[in-house]
Amino acid sequence: RAAANLAQPMLAPLWAAGLSFSKCHAERLVPNDPSLKQIFTGEEFARGARLWTHGYDFYSMMRPVIGTWYGGDKGSYGHGSWRHNHTEMQASQARLGTLFEAPGSDQSPAARAALGSFALGTRRTLEQYVAFSGVDPRIRGAAGSGGNCVVR
Repeated sequence: RAAANLAQPMLAPLWAAGLSFSKCHAERLVPNDPSLKQIFTGEEFARGARLWTHGYDFYSMMRPVIGTWYGGDKGSYGHGSWRHNHTEMQASQARLGTLFEAPGSDQSPAARAALGSFALGTRRTLEQYVAFSGVDPRIRGAAGSGGNCVVR
């Protein structure tokens, strides 16, 4: 859903790296996971889920003041700025599967322990975040028909 020209910020269901403004304790207590190499789709939801389960909320801006252009005419897109490493990507996807307890993922004590300080928080559950956000990473899509976001 879109929000613009609000009288005050609105509670939002998803976190976005490009609009991440917070007090420094959020960065200290729930740092970005450096083991998620080669991940573009899934990194923001994982960080958002970790922040939310640690008790942080997200808010929209009152007015749109920033944008991101992903078009190829910036000059670097597709010209070597992103070097793909399939092995790193597979390891990161496996780590996300462990984090979200995805079907078929490694849920061994060793895999869970390897998440370390990059695991989900204990203030709220993943199930609560799925209900709030409308996105279920375990099924890689929208959580039911009443969700706030559709993932394809």
